[in-house]
Amino acid sequence: MKKNIAVVLLLLVTAVYAQHENVPLDNDVYTFLKEMKVKGIISGIHDDSPNMSRYEIKNLLSEISATENLLSRTELTLLNKYREEFVDNENASNGDQSSTETTVVEKSFPD
Repeated sequence: MKKNIAVVLLLLVTAVYAQHENVPLDNDVYTFLKEMKVKGIISGIHDDSPNMSRYEIKNLLSEISATENLLSRTELTLLNKYREEFVDNENASNGDQSSTETTVVEKSFPD
């Protein structure tokens, strides 16, 4: 009985750990997030230890999406690129095509 409990706990710990995969520090998304922090769009990024999980980055990108009217054309392009990169892997592996599609935000600029 104790072995079964130990195995179940080990599997749970492994599953939880797998969901918090950290994004490598050399990923360009960190530069984008720091620029959004400087612009005052997001907060909570620590310059001394910027290493974040895919989940944390996905949430920050969602927060940025809520204020997309404050973004330049280049920033919108980058936002869409990173949203596509950090799409929820669970939905993609379930074969749910609609959840893996990225919404492209278009903004018109005066000439």
